[in-house]
Amino acid sequence: MSAPAAFDYVDGVYATLLAMASTTWTVYNGNSPAGDVPQTYIVVGASEAGDVLSLSQEWHGIGYQADRSEAGILRCVVASWDGDATLTATVRNRIRDALADLASAIQQTATTAGIEGHITNVALASAEASSGVQYRADVELSYTALLTTWP
Repeated sequence: MSAPAAFDYVDGVYATLLAMASTTWTVYNGNSPAGDVPQTYIVVGASEAGDVLSLSQEWHGIGYQADRSEAGILRCVVASWDGDATLTATVRNRIRDALADLASAIQQTATTAGIEGHITNVALASAEASSGVQYRADVELSYTALLTTWP
């Protein structure tokens, strides 16, 4: 039996974002940055809500060539901040632009990994203080894949 497609999806989205080599955001795999944090970043496989990845599989048939479909959700974080509290729109627009790049990465991953994915949910939160402004988007990427089991 082959491994769930979820792991290929996580690796594919991360590798695609890494290859995009943006000058406006930094990508991390699973762990949010600590210490000297970049202004805008994407974390593939992160969630404050708990589960980072969930999946279900449905088997179609039995025997020599059993097909199965897999559907799941990969959670990511897109965050941006600035030390100038008056730049709320600028920081929010950085989130928008990073989300557009994430959507592009998902489309490229579908082409290379054969896994179809979409951004299906975004929860945007903001915090403002005299020390600056921060926006954080918790993002859910839904995906589907068809897997064939060969003995």
